Order: sequence, then C-alpha cells, then structure tokens
Amino acid sequence: LRKRCRCYGYSVIVETRAVDCGPQTDNRITVTPAPSLITIASLHVYPVKSCRGVERTDARLTEAGLEHDREWMIVTPQWRFVTQREQPRLALIATGLDQQGLNLSAPGAPTVAVPFDFKGDSVQATVWRDRCNAHDQGDAVAHWLSDFAGRPLRLVRFDPAHRRPSD
Repeated sequence: LRKRCRCYGYSVIVETRAVDCGPQTDNRITVTPAPSLITIASLHVYPVKSCRGVERTDARLTEAGLEHDREWMIVTPQWRFVTQREQPRLALIATGLDQQGLNLSAPGAPTVAVPFDFKGDSVQATVWRDRCNAHDQGDAVAHWLSDFAGRPLRLVRFDPAHRRPSD
C-alpha cells in the first residue's frame, strides 16, 4: 500500500506491507503489518514565513521542528505578521541559508544578508491572535523589504529562549 500525503508542508510517501504471519486456525488468518517504510519525496524548509522555501537533502530536527523552518517573519511597523494574501510579492522573495546566516533575494533587488548572530531589539510580534517574543533584524533588511514591497515592513526572528507551540 503506497500513499502520498502532505504533512506540515512536507511531501511524504508512506508504504506499508501486510504479511501472512501464521497458519490458518478456525478459518482465520493472522495478518500482521510489517514496519512502515517512509520515503521522503522532497524536503523543504521555509526560513521566512510567507516567502519561498529552500529544498534540502537533509535537515536537523529540533524541539520546534526542522531547524530554521519559519524562524523569521515579515511584519508591519506595528509588529503584526504579513501574509502572501495581503502582500503577494512575498512569493517572489527567495530565501537561502549559509554558514553565516539568512540571505534574501528577489527579482530586481540585490541580495541582503542577515547574520545568525544578529540580535536586535526585543519585540512582541502578533501572529493571528498570538503574541510572540521576537528580535527585530535591523534597518538594512527592513529597508530592503520595504523597497521591494512598496510599503513599510520589517523582519523579525522568533526568540529561541521562548518556546512556541508546534504540532
């Protein structure tokens, strides 16, 4: 039995085999499923919520999920998150990760880098109805986002000292 499913943005193929494990007794056959074989068809991490993802060949699993997955978020100057529904141009922003940090690029714009060790001002960002502790990622990336989107925007990184629920 093969089944393709999407789980938290990941495409997974699950394969299960059933085997006959015993002789017939009272017209019953005992069937015990073999351990599931899981094949990952593709693996993507989305470092910035609402921007393009990065295809990976491997990923580190942390308590919060895949390392660097949705670790950053684009917000308004009032610290409310912005989605592609209200700002469709976010879909054009490519994200990249290297040893130094996060890189953002977009058509007609230079690449901007945000170092992993950058820790800006602490802020309370709003995602739907939840308030999250985050760190502003500075004016350089804020100007880059604002110029590309045509409206004032900022980038925040979730505060790793405060756990946020994930399922």
